[in-house]
Amino acid sequence: MGKKILIKPPKKEEINNLYWKKELSQNEIAKIYNVARYTVQRWMWAYNIPRRPDGFTTKRMRKEMGLRRRGMRNSPGTEFKQKINISKKKLEQLYLKEKLSMKKIGRNYSLYRNSIKSRLKKYNIPIRSTREEYEKLRLKNLKDYMNQPEIKKLYCERAKKNFNNPESRKKSLKALMKRPTRPEQRFIDITKKYNLPYKYVGDGEFILGGKCPDFLNCNGEKKVVEIFGRVFHDPEKAFKKIPYHQTKKGTIEHYEKYGFKCLVIWEDEFKNKKQILDRLGGFK
Repeated sequence: MGKKILIKPPKKEEINNLYWKKELSQNEIAKIYNVARYTVQRWMWAYNIPRRPDGFTTKRMRKEMGLRRRGMRNSPGTEFKQKINISKKKLEQLYLKEKLSMKKIGRNYSLYRNSIKSRLKKYNIPIRSTREEYEKLRLKNLKDYMNQPEIKKLYCERAKKNFNNPESRKKSLKALMKRPTRPEQRFIDITKKYNLPYKYVGDGEFILGGKCPDFLNCNGEKKVVEIFGRVFHDPEKAFKKIPYHQTKKGTIEHYEKYGFKCLVIWEDEFKNKKQILDRLGGFK
């Protein structure tokens, strides 16, 4: 890592003068001091300099915007731009068969992404989900990377070495979860308030067959409690496909192999504390 350079912030009057009197944007101020825009934003927060309201524009800004947009629309004062026609057959070929994005198609025709989107709607061509596109691209890149012989060999060796090593599992879990999540902290508060025999072990203290439960019964009974979020463990509400071993049923079956009973509590159930206490009372 390179050496971190600390930049001394300018005086409040200088930033206030540039932002309010000279009406410069945060990006323009950042260029003057050779820093990132977020740095200027932090200076303004520290000095309590208020931001301009949304939609605020000056004469200079409007002029620059007009110059950038010159020739993009057929209106008086701009250069004439001939209307570009793309047939439905061509759009279906590019978007559905070749799987090009709206942005890439727009670049080929010197059009914006929204222009391509409006044409797709006009022709009743089904629009792909951006989340779905991103997930497919991510999985493809990951698959190509993992299929390299050297990477595949190295990954398999490390996985075999670390899977049954409790210390390495504990370190990886601690790195991912340095403290209990908010739902887990709520359950900790409930156990303390009602003196329930459950201890937090979600930091890697107790590992069973490669899985680390959130809570373990401390009265000698073979019971564990898992706090699940819908996005990561519920197949009906998740953004992507969830492996079976991460679902409620798969988790319960995993602990049953080792003679442990598992109670899964969803994070949205914490709205009703009585319901959680009733479930814990019936957990035998």
